[in-house]
Amino acid sequence: LKAQLQDLIAARAFLRQDPLPRTPAMYEARLADAVERIAVATQEISPLIPRLFQAYQQARLATESLTAKRWTAARQDIQQQLDRLLADGFLSQTPWEWLQQFPRFLHAIQQRAEKLAHGGEARDQEGLRQVAGYQEQDATQRIKNEQREEWDPMLEQYRWMIEEFRVSWFAQSLGTSLKISPQRLDAHWAKICRP
Repeated sequence: LKAQLQDLIAARAFLRQDPLPRTPAMYEARLADAVERIAVATQEISPLIPRLFQAYQQARLATESLTAKRWTAARQDIQQQLDRLLADGFLSQTPWEWLQQFPRFLHAIQQRAEKLAHGGEARDQEGLRQVAGYQEQDATQRIKNEQREEWDPMLEQYRWMIEEFRVSWFAQSLGTSLKISPQRLDAHWAKICRP
């Protein structure tokens, strides 16, 4: 995690929206304010990290409480979601605008587990059914893109749209960062480059 945090700070400090230095003068100018840039990036990132890991701990505890056999499918789906969100390198590889949403995504997992434990099985099963179709499309297309060594920004956006759809279905009270519905997911899917 230390190396990922260092990479995240460096990316926020030096690779934001500023164009990369293309001349020695531009490089020297960037180097001259390096300490200030690092300080600003550190201040920007510092509040997120404890919130993120606290939300993760709460999500894990809530998920671990789902021990009944009837919750197996939901527990497996949650575990797969956590594995995708917190994959190796997630701090340095997740786009900043989405990394900032992780505490909310994790709180949604916690709320989902709590609702399940209090009798929300029917709604959860319907949500799981709907999300599974989108998740399967995404995973299948990612494999194809990896085999062709292609990166599709539309597919990346689709991934985060699925996360927002999960929030809207399982923890609606948390709100979403964008308008989301099955129709919007389907319309976006139609724009993704597929063989």
